[in-house]
Amino acid sequence: MRHLRLDDDEQREYVEGLVAAATGWLDGPGGWLGRCLGEQTLELVDYAFGNDRLPYPPAIEVVSVGYTDPNGVEQAFPDDRFRLLANGSIWSEQWPALGSGPDPVRVRYRCGYPDRVTPADGDIAEFCESTVPPAIRQAILLLVGQWFRSRENVVVGTIATAMPFAAEALLSPYRVWSV
Repeated sequence: MRHLRLDDDEQREYVEGLVAAATGWLDGPGGWLGRCLGEQTLELVDYAFGNDRLPYPPAIEVVSVGYTDPNGVEQAFPDDRFRLLANGSIWSEQWPALGSGPDPVRVRYRCGYPDRVTPADGDIAEFCESTVPPAIRQAILLLVGQWFRSRENVVVGTIATAMPFAAEALLSPYRVWSV
């Protein structure tokens, strides 16, 4: 509300809807950024182990790794036999043999920017802070401001000029171009 210079709560619901729409446009597997903003659990289904980084970074943790063995039996790969690397790929000293069916590997993982919670201390209440990069948060505010002021698809009778170094410029360093 501060970004739009609104003092009253009259349009709070509308603005919250704009924030949700801007975030949804950017976030997750269907989003423009190709990365996850809010924490979510996804599943990668693949034809082999260790091909690339997990899609839709940043990866927080691997929940489980499953696979189909050469006999066609579903197996769970033990948690102590692999680890998530800082670049979002999964490493193991030795991967198991896979069955010949399509997409025998399944990796469930948590990804996104987790909220940082500062626990309550005496009289001070618990505080929750977003770890989404400031440039992404600012781009969301720019989108919300644009949508708040221009509530129609087409504006007639005015000359519009794109702001240099606006939302797309803020977002492009975070965009995953191929997933």
